[in-house]
Amino acid sequence: MFSYYVGKFFGRIFILKYGRYVFISEKHLNVTENFFQKHGEKTVFIARFIPVVRHLISFPAGIARMDIKKFSLYTFVGSFIWCGILVYLGYILNQNWSMIEQYTSILDYVFILGVIILVIWFYRKFK
Repeated sequence: MFSYYVGKFFGRIFILKYGRYVFISEKHLNVTENFFQKHGEKTVFIARFIPVVRHLISFPAGIARMDIKKFSLYTFVGSFIWCGILVYLGYILNQNWSMIEQYTSILDYVFILGVIILVIWFYRKFK
């Protein structure tokens, strides 16, 4: 809720003043506001399932002055479902931990390789 209110009361002013430093123009701001007018509810709901985005979606919702009741409802429902999924996965993983443990070292190497590939790709793209 804090992020929503920061976006609502200070977001537009902040973006208009400092947005050019992070390549956000007033046009981008208007597009975001129009998008939230049409798709705000489902955007907030879906964002609760996406890492990183779930923490940032409150700012544009506040900037677009999305109705606080709708924002709260969709945030609660999306977060509740996400937490339920995590609890369920934890329960299932706990029951099958001995089987999962066999593959964790392989998954560690796959994850590390993926991170290395991603770092190299970013380095080459933004060099």
